[in-house]
Amino acid sequence: MIPKRNFTDSFDQKEEEDQSPKRRFTFANLVRDVMRAHMLHQTLIKMESFLRKVVQEEVERGIVNHFHTLPSSMTMNDHQFESGSGRTCRQLRFPEKIPPVLFTNNRMETEDGKPIRIEMWDVNSEKIVTSGSLSSIKAEIMVMDSDFEPEELEEGDWTEEAFKSKIQREREGKRPLLTGELTTWLKNGVGYFGDVSFSDNSSWVRNRKFRLGARVVPNVSTKTTRVREAISQAFVVKDHRGECQKKHFPPKLVDETWRLKKISKDGKFHKRLTSKGIITVKDFLQSYYTDQSNLRQLLGGGANTSKTWETIVEHANTNTCTLNNAAQNYVYYKEVGEALVGLIFNCVYKNVGASFDGGQNWVSLENLNAHQMRVVERLKCDAYKNINQFSPVDIGFVSNIQQCELTDPFNKQSSLDELKNVQTILVPGSNENGINYNLLPLSTTSYMNQAGDPIYDDWAALDQL
Repeated sequence: MIPKRNFTDSFDQKEEEDQSPKRRFTFANLVRDVMRAHMLHQTLIKMESFLRKVVQEEVERGIVNHFHTLPSSMTMNDHQFESGSGRTCRQLRFPEKIPPVLFTNNRMETEDGKPIRIEMWDVNSEKIVTSGSLSSIKAEIMVMDSDFEPEELEEGDWTEEAFKSKIQREREGKRPLLTGELTTWLKNGVGYFGDVSFSDNSSWVRNRKFRLGARVVPNVSTKTTRVREAISQAFVVKDHRGECQKKHFPPKLVDETWRLKKISKDGKFHKRLTSKGIITVKDFLQSYYTDQSNLRQLLGGGANTSKTWETIVEHANTNTCTLNNAAQNYVYYKEVGEALVGLIFNCVYKNVGASFDGGQNWVSLENLNAHQMRVVERLKCDAYKNINQFSPVDIGFVSNIQQCELTDPFNKQSSLDELKNVQTILVPGSNENGINYNLLPLSTTSYMNQAGDPIYDDWAALDQL
């Protein structure tokens, strides 16, 4: 028989528990409690986003499974989404180009500096799908191998299996190739991948290039039709540590010369140019137009090959719009006998126009005849030897260059009526300085034949210009 518990023993035990020391209230305990509460709060915040994603995916999966079990008569006919040829007439597209070179750990943007945009298109009407379930569908982005068959890309016709086979996976032991927000919801047929970046470069794949791909996330709409995936053009991904040596396309005038192709930062070309005070692209072009043989000799070595030299010069001259619209331009005048001949140069000392009447009328070089061009070339050599005599002018002055031809008394095609108003002609000659012009009177009776053509005895001297 189990003995009964003594009431006094129970009372004594309770009294001992009441008399046990309680937790002391100290500042350390207070800090510990606050930190514990803060950590719990942060954990709940992180768990919330994870749980939301899990719940959303489970709900979508349940809806898809539910509609998948419905009778075929209650689901939309596939042919309502396909063209008569059997090809899919709904397709995702990247409407804007990806830059030819991207860098790891940098947010991906288009060539215009905008977030990556994705659109749902109707292939038949060539319009964006702005209504219906497919206009608000969820899409995901991934990396693709650029080794697609050209015929498939041109026709825009590839199978779902072909697309899946070209999805590029990360290297073993590496992070996923893409990080960030890899899914987006379309709104009126348009969506954006705002914060996406590469974690690895493309140097390890066979063709050293990637493409971007995008496809819809399966749901009830995709159960009844296939939406063709989007594929971008190929591009190179480089390590972000090489971004500091990135070439600019097109280069700016204020860029350092190593931003040009074939010129490496702190390389031999860069050091040789810097030693002569040629720091920027503008300095390089000014040296090129004033004395390109000396510039090429300065680079020496590798620049002696035509391909290397042409590549550098072509890249430097890429931004012709900036050159033609730069605020700083120059004019050079030279007294030739009693006439004042002028040449106009842009900001990099390239000759773009001339005047044979003291600057009252300017003509672009494209509209000068052969004789006028010979005069300009001789005078231009003199101008480049006296750059300190260049006078700056604003852009408005250059934009007023007339697109017409000047009357030239040496032009045998000039008519008698044009020459009646010409009182003098510019006669070329030569001296020890290399340039000599004389302003002589022109008589329509003594310098014209019966056919009305101007006659000048020393045509050989003119041809030597």
